[in-house]
Amino acid sequence: MKYLSKEEVLANLQKENPYKVEALKVIHITTRKGDGSTENPVRFVEHYYSSEDGQLLFETE
Repeated sequence: MKYLSKEEVLANLQKENPYKVEALKVIHITTRKGDGSTENPVRFVEHYYSSEDGQLLFETE
């Protein structure tokens, strides 16, 4: 994994012109889902929870 320098990050942000950028703490949990069948293959599911109140923010497969 290549880390960008501060200058590279600022240059990228200026190109994309984001409305708002925040660094937030979240709880990230990776689980497996599925039974391995063709209809329901085993896959990883990512869950993201608020570290403040434990509420599920979103999940991705």
